[in-house]
Amino acid sequence: MHPNPVYHDQTTERNVAFARARAFGILAVNGDAAPMMSHVPFLIDEDGAHLHLHLVRSNPIARALTVP
Repeated sequence: MHPNPVYHDQTTERNVAFARARAFGILAVNGDAAPMMSHVPFLIDEDGAHLHLHLVRSNPIARALTVP
């Protein structure tokens, strides 16, 4: 997350493989009153471009979403 390139020594492929192997992380979003965070299971598409995750309806992040 640090913008300085000296801290970016791994390839995107290796980072995606690391995340795919764990399939669990922290989702952080900016809420109205404060940041909101939640531990979530996830799956990464084969191309590594899309992430699929699950939130229960009672999760504050899920309740803050606006779905068309």
